[in-house]
Amino acid sequence: MKTCTYSINIQKPQDVVFSILTDPEHYPAWGNAWGEGMRMLADWREGGTVTFLDPLQGGTRAVIEEWVPDQLIRTRHTAMVTPENDVIDAMDDEMRKWIGSQENYRFSPDGNGGTLLEVEMLMDEAFEEMMAAWTIALQQLKGLCEAKV
Repeated sequence: MKTCTYSINIQKPQDVVFSILTDPEHYPAWGNAWGEGMRMLADWREGGTVTFLDPLQGGTRAVIEEWVPDQLIRTRHTAMVTPENDVIDAMDDEMRKWIGSQENYRFSPDGNGGTLLEVEMLMDEAFEEMMAAWTIALQQLKGLCEAKV
């Protein structure tokens, strides 16, 4: 497993950044870093799940292992899903490599009234190039947050 960390400073308080990142209505505007039409279905609470879906290829479902509002979200990917959000039982080798990946979000004060958002991915190195899209996603998320009045 390889750990990759992506971070950005956003000039909004932690609660604003946390709220926008977890809002399924806002996800398509920054999740499009992985493809047009991306959507998120979420039960944001410890023990809940979050599913990231591509309308053509399906996606992944993660269990929320730790949930500290405005500070931390820790997830573990547990299933691959179809575009209709049905769990895929017959997975190929690449899909199996993804299961167990961790995706963690940390929100902390940046010292200037804003938020330092860190996204940590613990995954098979085969996904490093795909997850590099976080650099684009974080810029888009920053724009959404900073435009919020």
